[in-house]
Amino acid sequence: MSGFKQTLFLQSIITLTNNMLTSSLLLIITFHQRLCRNRNKDLAKRTQVHIEHDKLLFNTVIKDLANNNAKCFHSLIELSTTQWKRYGDNCICVSGMKEQKLTKCNTLMKYSTVAFGKKLHHQKTIYRSKGKTVNCKRLLLQNISGGLCMIVGKKTELVLQNPNLIITDGSGSEKECDGGKEYKGSGYVILFLGRLQRQTCVSKYFWGKEKTHVVRDCKSNIIKGNSSHFGSSGKYFSFGNRANYGLIENSSITQYAPKKFGSIKASLTSELDASFMEKIVGRELELGILYLSTIIPNLKLYIAPVLSVANQIQNDIGSCNIKELECSSSGLWNCSLCISCQTEQLHTENDFTYTVINTPAQVNNGQDVNFLFQLQDKLTVGIQLVPGFSFIFLGNT
Repeated sequence: MSGFKQTLFLQSIITLTNNMLTSSLLLIITFHQRLCRNRNKDLAKRTQVHIEHDKLLFNTVIKDLANNNAKCFHSLIELSTTQWKRYGDNCICVSGMKEQKLTKCNTLMKYSTVAFGKKLHHQKTIYRSKGKTVNCKRLLLQNISGGLCMIVGKKTELVLQNPNLIITDGSGSEKECDGGKEYKGSGYVILFLGRLQRQTCVSKYFWGKEKTHVVRDCKSNIIKGNSSHFGSSGKYFSFGNRANYGLIENSSITQYAPKKFGSIKASLTSELDASFMEKIVGRELELGILYLSTIIPNLKLYIAPVLSVANQIQNDIGSCNIKELECSSSGLWNCSLCISCQTEQLHTENDFTYTVINTPAQVNNGQDVNFLFQLQDKLTVGIQLVPGFSFIFLGNT
């Protein structure tokens, strides 16, 4: 599933996203996660990998992981049989995954079979941007029952493609956790989950130039004019934890910093404004997660479990330099504000967690901005980013 990762298409619109960390340091912690999230206690005991919390041993393993070409660990959500019966008609089912390598750094994922659920109303649309024309099927969110749409893949295929997958069940049933009725998986895992919120659920905080100017004054745009990241453009301001692509003092995690000025007073104002905006952006994303949790209970536990567990066991293994945010209780460890962002090239990214994107209420709501997924050479699915639409997706499938 090749998508425009963490970016938006066409004219001026604002979205919020959590930018996933691709961090070699945290891969080993996923083994610990296997015990923390596995619903079957007996199976958890059998699959537990004991991690010796000796810093020397830990750092040796991390360096080995950082230097090899192993697949990243991923945690995917599997629909239960009950959920599949309830939401199956709102799903696009894909199978027959195959890789299409475009460049050394960009491999697209295509599927031989794509099936649309009965409730997924769509229409043929032509998008034009920067001289390019894309024919696609756009989902009509307002006409879909519950505003709900998913893209799901077969668990057996994905496990073969990446043996380092950890599958969590999406039912969130407390009875199943406590040893009640046995959990039954449907065999379908979530690659994309989106839902259009009811108007009463949309935040009353309207974004516009007045508020975004505050961000521009206290944070730097991480998309530079000569960006080589798949032709990215626009303004992209990030908060919280970020990845170092390598180890610095045995950690691959640092934090996004506010702008610094020659004046102490100006620097302090910048820091306070950045902290304030981080809370607002995080709150908007939390609202989206809360609404999606009506479909997947306890979704906050499944977005970035590797990072959540890493934070929990820092007292045992030593600091990984992970800092908690206001929105970390909702499973988010960083967040970004995107203004008029666009990516020219279809691409995938080797993230190991889900990405969350939310389009908040804003002054300029009239733009036709879309997120595109190319599932086959001649089949692209478009989703209009209207205010109140929240979704999660996996960037590498």
